[in-house]
Amino acid sequence: MPVYEAITYSAHAVQRLRKRRIPREDVDLVLRIGEGTPEDDGTIVYELDHIRVVIVERGAAAHVVTVMRMRDHT
Repeated sequence: MPVYEAITYSAHAVQRLRKRRIPREDVDLVLRIGEGTPEDDGTIVYELDHIRVVIVERGAAAHVVTVMRMRDHT
């Protein structure tokens, strides 16, 4: 479970956070205790509850690429 020294956000991620009404505190929580899965394109996808955060690691920092709410398919 990596703990990032810093978290930065792309312009796209900031736009998605606003549109989807996801607080940055929720992103922090997902990155702190969520499950991270490396993807073939070099990103890491973290999921916790109904939030998915896509990042790129930059040294000890996490650069958030996008954030989304996952739909419940029950």
